[in-house]
Amino acid sequence: MGFSLHGDLKSLLAEHDGVMSRRSSMEPGAFILSYSLLDSEKILEWQQNLASMAEEAVKEGYEEDVVGRTAHDQWVPFAQSLTGDLLFVDHRSDRYGEVGEISFGDPEYRWLWPGMGLMLHDLCTAVETSARLPTVRSRPSIHEKRMLEWVTD
Repeated sequence: MGFSLHGDLKSLLAEHDGVMSRRSSMEPGAFILSYSLLDSEKILEWQQNLASMAEEAVKEGYEEDVVGRTAHDQWVPFAQSLTGDLLFVDHRSDRYGEVGEISFGDPEYRWLWPGMGLMLHDLCTAVETSARLPTVRSRPSIHEKRMLEWVTD
């Protein structure tokens, strides 16, 4: 990638190198806000895709519409939803370690947490207390007594 991975992302990959890809929303495995963890191969593939999108935008003259809004060469995706949306760790010096969300239907990424440690803490607390997460306006729920899902109130 041309830069070192953030320590939190390295730690996550050392413990869990992705999960089985889901084929439908009724399958378990999307415990991070309905996102499934990517394995290291998919992380690299998505990072390269985002870098290519940013590079193409610069070459074609629409850098302001893409770079730092929907793609960047220093964004490293680590989880993906069934719809293709991504959670990523920002590796830019001014945003180092922040967690964001790319929704390909939106014109700009959404900032979610200042770091993965706080994200994981908030997710665990929400599951333990059934609390709503303010950054994403969702709360955990158990679907059919077998699967964690995040519902919007």
